[in-house]
Amino acid sequence: MSIFDASPKTSVKLLVGRQYELLDVVRSVIEHRITVVLGPRRIGKTSLVKVALSVLSGNERLEGLRLKARFIPIYVDMWSIIAITRSSRHFFEYLDNIVLRALEEYDKGVAEDYRKHTRMIKESIVKEGGIDAIARVSGRKGIMYRYSSEAARCLDELNTVLAKHGRKAVLAIDEAQELGTLKPFSPTAWLAHIHDNLTQIHVLLSGSYVGLLKRVLHPRQRDPLYGRDINRIRVGKLDPSSLLTILLKGLAERGIQPSSEFSETLMRIVGLLIDAELAQHIPLSSRALHESRDRVQAIWRSLVELHNKARRLSSTTPFKSIPQEILNTMLEYLMQFIILIETPLLHSLLVYYAANLIMEIGFNLNTFSLMLPEERIEQIKPFIDFLANPGAKALAILSLFTLSGSPSLVISLAKKLPNNFTEEDLLRIGLQVLDESYRAVCDEVNRFIESYSKKPEIITTILYSLYTSPRTWSSIAQILTQQGIDKKSVNENLRTLVELGYIAKYKEGVNTYYYITDPLLFYALKEKCIKTKT
Repeated sequence: MSIFDASPKTSVKLLVGRQYELLDVVRSVIEHRITVVLGPRRIGKTSLVKVALSVLSGNERLEGLRLKARFIPIYVDMWSIIAITRSSRHFFEYLDNIVLRALEEYDKGVAEDYRKHTRMIKESIVKEGGIDAIARVSGRKGIMYRYSSEAARCLDELNTVLAKHGRKAVLAIDEAQELGTLKPFSPTAWLAHIHDNLTQIHVLLSGSYVGLLKRVLHPRQRDPLYGRDINRIRVGKLDPSSLLTILLKGLAERGIQPSSEFSETLMRIVGLLIDAELAQHIPLSSRALHESRDRVQAIWRSLVELHNKARRLSSTTPFKSIPQEILNTMLEYLMQFIILIETPLLHSLLVYYAANLIMEIGFNLNTFSLMLPEERIEQIKPFIDFLANPGAKALAILSLFTLSGSPSLVISLAKKLPNNFTEEDLLRIGLQVLDESYRAVCDEVNRFIESYSKKPEIITTILYSLYTSPRTWSSIAQILTQQGIDKKSVNENLRTLVELGYIAKYKEGVNTYYYITDPLLFYALKEKCIKTKT
């Protein structure tokens, strides 16, 4: 499989930057009855889950793990189901087919026994009149629903057959929060039944922290899942260094190189950083403070050495004769160093500056500076001056994509950049990638508003208020309270948007600032495709 393959990754080798999370997920599935993988959308959770299933099945090896028994993986994609139906009966029919296909691939003996069991059940049901499985819809007392039990009982029969053969299975449900949209159905009761009775089946749920998954992770005392063995693993956005690795690997796989003009721009940017001693004027991020100071200094020394080497070579040979490996490594060190010195304040500044370059969102550096405490203005002024230099656009655009946390977005950029690309190509292709991809964000946010938000105008007001610049909590709350929205609702919706990864926050003095982190969300807001319920 190529790094450019649009489908989720299934190989450990192609899963960049997720080795620790992968080990955590695999160990959790082995040790716990239910594992929940939480994280924002479009950060590679599906790839993480699918590679974990490959490891658990024994198809892939993972360093640091000794697998004592192989699991039969059963993968369910809830998006593909709800795109067609929200009927629980159809869900169980789909699940029955998925189970059978998985068994046929991984253990034909178990598959044959499963067929026999389900055929016997079906014949028994026909004699009894066709239905006997029931599910109560939570919160509606006295109302009972029925659906075909040969499908509903598929996991019960699977558990019996697995126990007979001494095998175990892992049921992985991607975008599991969508289980809560099936009707009629009580997903928490179903999961509690699996936990308590189907001991040969372990459950792996992945999705965002809304709806059902919130109830799974924080059940109340009267909820079916209260007190059950549930382990949570939170997956953040992929770090910029890993996304840069994906970008460089993708370009190398295609044989794509920057133009000599772009390489000279890179040299000029690194030279500006070195000559201005920019790093000495900008505070390190909290991440860098926890990093070894020796490592930070080592990256800086390596960057300076590479720059000096390239400069010496360019003085004796044509610039285009400088080995591309030197320039690629210099770019990698440069981005790593930017990551280390980058505070959330600089993150927000860089994201909005780059979004304005590509989409003209109306962001103004001077207006943004006036929002900050005076001492912070002095600290970031060298960086603002640096962005005004020719060539800094390229760094800003690369930062926008590598700070997005989205592998798919970076891969799209790498797939479209032409050979000998220039800074102008980065601007043009960056805009093209966003234009081709933003509709997915429109659908996501609109679906979220439709399914989970009681007051959709709060979500849309927050998002549109953050379109042109980061804002403080008080300025967002002021806008919403003027519309009659209480501050508790403001806090709840801001927290949800942060958990979903659409926005981020940071503290400056007494103020908390919120800002958009997703380039696609900027474009979606630009196109005004995110709407309230009608």
